[in-house]
Amino acid sequence: MKKIGILCASDTELAPFLKHIQWIQIIEKAMLTFYVGHIEQMDIVAVYSGVCKVNAAIAV
Repeated sequence: MKKIGILCASDTELAPFLKHIQWIQIIEKAMLTFYVGHIEQMDIVAVYSGVCKVNAAIAV
């Protein structure tokens, strides 16, 4: 099964997704918090990276 990555630049962008993720597992790595779980039948990984293309590259 494929995973979908949701990369958000601000915590307000991430908040609506967190409400819908089931079976959340929180993983902290590289000073980032990754939220792993399911939305309906899809595997999801969501992260708030901050604003900057360097931050986005680190998160990915």
